[in-house]
Amino acid sequence: MKKLLISLFLFCSMLLMPQSTQATYWSSFSIVEYLGYGEILITDGTYYYQIDYNYFDCSFDSLDEGNTLYIDTYFSPSYGDDLYYEDDYGNSYLCSVSNFPDSITFDSYTILYYLGYDGLLVSDGSYEYIVDTSYDCSFSYSDEGDVIYIDSVVYPSYGDYVYAPDSYGDFCTVSNFPDQLDLYTLNVTEVDYDTITVDLGSTTYLVDYGTGCYSTYFTYADLVAVDSYDNYLSTSDDLHTFSSTYGHSSCSISSITELPDTSDDPPATDDNSDSTDDASTVTDEISTATVEKPNKPSELTTTSVKKRRATATWNEEANTSYYKLQLKKGNKTIKKFSNVSSSKKKIGKKYLKSNKKYKFRVKACNSAGCSKWTQYKKFQTN
Repeated sequence: MKKLLISLFLFCSMLLMPQSTQATYWSSFSIVEYLGYGEILITDGTYYYQIDYNYFDCSFDSLDEGNTLYIDTYFSPSYGDDLYYEDDYGNSYLCSVSNFPDSITFDSYTILYYLGYDGLLVSDGSYEYIVDTSYDCSFSYSDEGDVIYIDSVVYPSYGDYVYAPDSYGDFCTVSNFPDQLDLYTLNVTEVDYDTITVDLGSTTYLVDYGTGCYSTYFTYADLVAVDSYDNYLSTSDDLHTFSSTYGHSSCSISSITELPDTSDDPPATDDNSDSTDDASTVTDEISTATVEKPNKPSELTTTSVKKRRATATWNEEANTSYYKLQLKKGNKTIKKFSNVSSSKKKIGKKYLKSNKKYKFRVKACNSAGCSKWTQYKKFQTN
């Protein structure tokens, strides 16, 4: 019955058209996005097409997205094909395709970081790419975590179409030749003129970087990473910094030095101290020296999760003075809480957005030092 009604509708529509413009075969397409005067993005369910048309003859707007139009074509739309559309108010339009549309197949990519000037760090789930886009798309910090679609055969390349449903520009092209990166995130604890100190959990390294990077880039970076296929530091790999302020920079690694672990070293003593300290002082020093670092927390979870609020909890560890908590969205550190007094931490709307994925990890600390970081616990706001 449904097919009969559709056939009857098309037949009646053809009768209403001027005889000189009647089409011989109408193929249906869905309107994906209204891109502005004289331009729409449509799909036949398999491919996408960016269509130009004479907007004096046809009138589309964002309210038409999701509706169906018909084009006189057996295969894909082409220049001069008739286009017929009837809107929700019963108004019918007849115009023609005024460009040579390409058949587009989109692959999805997640925006990890906005790098300024329409530069993006995106990921396909396996690799990362630095993508610049033409001026037709407009991105900002708020787009981080959103999905865009690129007409990439294997990976993004110059001239590929970009469809960004959550931006203002909506449809543009890749304007650079993106490199394929396999990024391994580094936890930079100190920045100097030509070196950075990197904490990899169990080991700390002093990394001497080459030209192309500056200390300012590391200080204000949202992400510092090494392009490493084996997720390890090597002088054969390149360092990368990403920030919305300074964009992207990369440089080589000149040298890597493993730093000694001083967390278990005994406290320094004063050679000029009085050797006749009373027994209570000696006892206090011995007691302090025998304090051990707490164990790593366990049973991480989140409670009271709302649109922009959540409470992170974990098991309380003995011999703990305070906890440290790191909150991330993707590979981006949102906040480091350094003095959490109990085994739970309320995280408010200053750090969380609605319907976004986050993760956190915790370590326990006392006067002897801190435990290792826990594994990340993922959660999603409502």
